[in-house]
Amino acid sequence: MTQRRISEELLLRFSEYISLHMGLRFPRERHSDLMRGIGWASREFGFDDDEDCVRWLMQAPLSKHQVEILASHLTIGETYFFRDPKMFETLERDVFPPLIRDRRGNGRHLRIWSAGCATGEEPYSVAILLSRLLPDMEEWNITILGTDINPGFLRKAREGIYGDWSFRSVAPRIRERYFTAVAPRRYRIVPSLQDCVTFSYLNLADDLYPSLLNRTNAMDLIFCRNVLMYFTQQQQADVVRKFHRCLVHRGILAASPTESSPSVFSPFSEMRLPGWVYYVKEGEDGRVRPAPPSSRVSAPQMTISQQRPIVAPPGSAARKAPEPAPPPPPSDLYRDAEEAYRSGRYGDAEEMLKELMVRDARSSVIELMARVQANLGRLQRARELCEQAISGDKLNAGLYVLLATILQEMDLAEEEDLALKRALYLDHDLIVAHFARGNLALRRTARREADRHFGYALLVLERMGRDDVVPLTEGITAGRMREMITTAMTGRTAV
Repeated sequence: MTQRRISEELLLRFSEYISLHMGLRFPRERHSDLMRGIGWASREFGFDDDEDCVRWLMQAPLSKHQVEILASHLTIGETYFFRDPKMFETLERDVFPPLIRDRRGNGRHLRIWSAGCATGEEPYSVAILLSRLLPDMEEWNITILGTDINPGFLRKAREGIYGDWSFRSVAPRIRERYFTAVAPRRYRIVPSLQDCVTFSYLNLADDLYPSLLNRTNAMDLIFCRNVLMYFTQQQQADVVRKFHRCLVHRGILAASPTESSPSVFSPFSEMRLPGWVYYVKEGEDGRVRPAPPSSRVSAPQMTISQQRPIVAPPGSAARKAPEPAPPPPPSDLYRDAEEAYRSGRYGDAEEMLKELMVRDARSSVIELMARVQANLGRLQRARELCEQAISGDKLNAGLYVLLATILQEMDLAEEEDLALKRALYLDHDLIVAHFARGNLALRRTARREADRHFGYALLVLERMGRDDVVPLTEGITAGRMREMITTAMTGRTAV
């Protein structure tokens, strides 16, 4: 069969399609790269003709399997240890020391996310740096999350084995101290540091974050370098806004300023250090800051005095000034707090819920406050609130799932497992609880138990439509949950 050349018009449409669904941008000057990647992907999908493959891909929303195959042929994982030495110098000298001092007396925990981590050199570099700064590192609860859209990159990252090219900018002593030779010119990172880093699939353009479920909440530091340049400016702005919501108060985004327009980083304040610029989440724990005058709506606004004249109009009897409007009823305040929580304004949600809890201590109110505290990184307080909610609503399986999620963040596996068992006792078909127990079993290398929970979750998912939202996931669809479970089962790695 003679292969047809993809028309320029179709190639342009496909470029826009994968930009929308994968965050990969291929302008006209990179269409030759796109054509080459399509050719490789077409063979893997079983097509002899590239144009037929492209039309097939565009006829329905991309599945995770399709995204993974496309990503494996369209993304470049060129990276190495301690890339951008100036940045790591500022991390070691200016960024981590004050954070470590603060946390040493306040829970000894750190949460770091490498978004678009490729083959893992960046998150492992961060782990190496922290091991140098923390002589008592084993006494800390450190989460380093690496995510990427390319499953091949993630497999290599989890394996933790690298060749000489990955060490091209580091001193030999780094490799000698933190890696073990496993073959000629092949080196594996030491287990103590490999265990610090968790790798999972995440599509920055399309997936849900922040989320307790994929552990993208309450981050102290997010790295996203050499990634944003592949997105459109609107996608860049959307991703950066989500990162802002993922960070705790004074949390830091490490991105390359040259990748994007300065306006993309407008939710943040700049922190300029010698050789690098960071972006800091200001405001008080996620409260909304007033917009600068230039960005406020310029249309005339009626003031209170314009709406209700202080002086009565001629010919009318003077009457008392109207009473101030009563505070919204609890249900309205709760809905406002829910909306603030969903939009990442955790500080605003906290203030509303504090007011509400004075007169309405229902478990649903306390549960939402627990979620707020978890997203602010206050895990012990979140746990206390969740347990308080459970004491008033012992038959609510969702509360035990929330408690288990918080306990996972606190690295309390036995208590996490107990909470999940209680959730499943109350509702044996609870998909998210089976998913969590499957992941917990994988972390314990109990693969048979993991398959049992994942398999049951898949059976329950068969009753749902692909676009139905799975209960207790804050928006994850049944189709996406199936893909997450399948990835965990085939990759044998917790998601």
